[in-house]
Amino acid sequence: MAHLRDCLQAPGGGRVVTPNPEILMASQSDPTLRQCLCEADFCLPDGVGIVWASRFAGQPIAQRLAGSDTIEALLPIYGGSLFLWGGAQGVAADAARRLGQQYPEIQVRGVASGYYEASEETDIIESIKQLQPRLVLLGLGSPKQEQLMQRVYAAYPDAWYMGVGGMLDVLAGGVPRAP
Repeated sequence: MAHLRDCLQAPGGGRVVTPNPEILMASQSDPTLRQCLCEADFCLPDGVGIVWASRFAGQPIAQRLAGSDTIEALLPIYGGSLFLWGGAQGVAADAARRLGQQYPEIQVRGVASGYYEASEETDIIESIKQLQPRLVLLGLGSPKQEQLMQRVYAAYPDAWYMGVGGMLDVLAGGVPRAP
């Protein structure tokens, strides 16, 4: 977490992905997803199946590190700017409001719904470029968030991007976190 925090405070950007076994299997037939996983700066093992597979491959990973655990550990120590993109209409805005109350040192610079028209994507990416957040949380589910991560990072490589799946719904208070 300290290394990730240090990266967020340094110039430049990067990508954080959290593959589980389903994402890893999907990457076998999805070249964009595979490229995103291979090029990520942080690839967190989000699933015990990944840990087991690492042992069979002879490169054991000590433990799983879920993306939701990472977000929950990162937010209290972050203190930077965010852009939230994902969830149903209003979810990102609700998450932004709750994050502002819980972590006043975090500045949420913008939000976008995960349900958008393809024609709106360019405008949202342009908004990210103008708002210049350090961290963009993409809660669109896999593989959509990883595919989007590739496009947004190519357009604005000065931010860090992390796929967070349904975690925006949790941050918004709409659903409890999975056990």
